[in-house]
Amino acid sequence: MVTSPASPLNREFLLLSSTHFARLNETEQPIAMPTVSLSPNIRSHVDIETCEASGSTVREALDSVIEKHPRLKSYLFDDNGTVRKHIATIVNGEPVTDRDRLSDPVSETDEIFVMQALSGG
Repeated sequence: MVTSPASPLNREFLLLSSTHFARLNETEQPIAMPTVSLSPNIRSHVDIETCEASGSTVREALDSVIEKHPRLKSYLFDDNGTVRKHIATIVNGEPVTDRDRLSDPVSETDEIFVMQALSGG
């Protein structure tokens, strides 16, 4: 819900609430973006609320969040940039199909959820 018109000084963003903004397209309509959420276990190490991300793949979306929150990178990826074995990535309730490169496409309405995978018996 839009609570305030775009500022005449910065018409690129629209204030949605006191802490959330949406990028505007050429017709000044908010552009939807995929959202990224982290499990409580990961959030206990890096305090990041659900946020919007940019990108057309899961990896691009996660990289855009990491740009804003660099500490997240070491929890998701190893030193070679490979997804850590204990991390599971879900898009709209389904596991990603390309776990290695995270090349699954995402659209502006997709919800990406990242969690610690459980193993053992």
